[in-house]
Amino acid sequence: MSSLRNAVKRITHKERSQPSSRQNLGLLEKKSDYRLRSQDYHKKSNRLKSMRTKAANRNPDEFYFGMHKSKVDGMSGNNTGRHVKTAAARNEEGLDFDTVRVMKDQDLAYIRMKRMMDAKKIERLQSSLHYLEDDNNGDDDDSGLGRKKKKMTNKRKHTVFVEGGQEEVQQFDLAQHFETHPDLISRAFNRPRITTLEGGAQKMDEKQRDDDDDEYDDDEDSNSPHTHRPPPSAKQQLKAERKQRKFERSIAKARSGAYTEMEMRIERMNKLKAAEERLISEQHANAKGRKRKINGDDNDDDGGATLLQYLNDEDDDAADQTISSVRDHELKQINTHISNLESLCPLSEPARDVRMGGAWEVLYTDAPPPSNGQLGLFKGVAMQVIDLNNQRYRNELYVGDNTKNGGGGGDGNGAWLTAVLDAEWSEWDGVYLNPSSLQQKQQRIDTVDPGATTWKVTFASITFTLFKIPIFTKTFDSNTSRTWKMTYLDDETRIVRAGRTGRGDDDYVFYMKRR
Repeated sequence: MSSLRNAVKRITHKERSQPSSRQNLGLLEKKSDYRLRSQDYHKKSNRLKSMRTKAANRNPDEFYFGMHKSKVDGMSGNNTGRHVKTAAARNEEGLDFDTVRVMKDQDLAYIRMKRMMDAKKIERLQSSLHYLEDDNNGDDDDSGLGRKKKKMTNKRKHTVFVEGGQEEVQQFDLAQHFETHPDLISRAFNRPRITTLEGGAQKMDEKQRDDDDDEYDDDEDSNSPHTHRPPPSAKQQLKAERKQRKFERSIAKARSGAYTEMEMRIERMNKLKAAEERLISEQHANAKGRKRKINGDDNDDDGGATLLQYLNDEDDDAADQTISSVRDHELKQINTHISNLESLCPLSEPARDVRMGGAWEVLYTDAPPPSNGQLGLFKGVAMQVIDLNNQRYRNELYVGDNTKNGGGGGDGNGAWLTAVLDAEWSEWDGVYLNPSSLQQKQQRIDTVDPGATTWKVTFASITFTLFKIPIFTKTFDSNTSRTWKMTYLDDETRIVRAGRTGRGDDDYVFYMKRR
């Protein structure tokens, strides 16, 4: 029976329809439709209730840093009240540092390519155009080109040097000197010689004679009455003149447009060059390594590139100058003053003089840290204390409040951070410390006595002290040595050239005063 029941046709289930009196309201709403509408209504009601509660409890002085990166949306014409992020904030969130760097590299390549394209186009335009000078000697010039030319280039000059006085200059014949016609003297281009003009005139005469002979032969052989072309009428001449003027105007307009294009391309090339230099300077500024600004002021904003100097050294990649804020011309003055003092040294053997002993304060040096008084981020006072009796010396660096004005007195009182380098010295025998392959056999300098002016110093150890407590000590190898060449010495001043090999190409200068 069950199978028969399934085979019998059943009554189709139909949903209740909208009554005929309410047909204008559309389909009858079912429970599922009401459920969706109810959920949406309550969701919106709860949201409005929450917003009213937040607005009632809001602190009028409330502030978030995100407010700097958002704004009220008003794109639709009326204020919708929606807070959206600004374009700058979206760019900052969407691009990291590496992506920005890659984009700037691509921009640099594109700018360099466009600048080279403009340079080649300008070169082609310059080779195809002539700068015609606008003077009062009746030179050939297209209308409007003189004004364009003056904006681009100055008036050309050709100076001819004549032996003799003013009379010879007045009698000097430029046409004879350039071997050209006097009417062509003022030309800056296409100034042919007289021989070239005569050769061209001779060729024109020969061609004219050949044409006349051909015309005479045609007249004899031809019996046609239409052999000779009748002269043009006045209307034809007027039409030809009008056509010629139109052609000249078109040529002048085309050339004027070419000059304008070249001016615009030159201006754009200069702007692209400035942008390229700016991007290159940004790359150098973002590169690794310490660097300092060597041109321009901090407040300069002229769009030009900033030059940076990398501070690298063989001993310390973070090398720094003692007076890093001193400008180049001041450094030159200091070096000139030191060189003048060295030439006026009153002693012939300063390295053997008793005035070498005692404590000396380093006022200026171009050596890397810590010899220049720089210890990491801290700046201190660099000292040299020499013991002539025991042939020993110490390089001392004091960092502390009492050492800013020399309050340490050379003994480290008041210094909270110190670095002391212990070493011993002896007269240099002239043997290079780091000889090259060509200097293996040359062990001594026979022409001079090196010990009279130069010491050989051998480093022993260096000790760092923090609040008078040793925190680090390093012992050097016995072969770690330098050379000191005493170039100037008196009662109060000493100048030393410290190097590795005894040669002047790798020396550091030390300018010191007695303490």
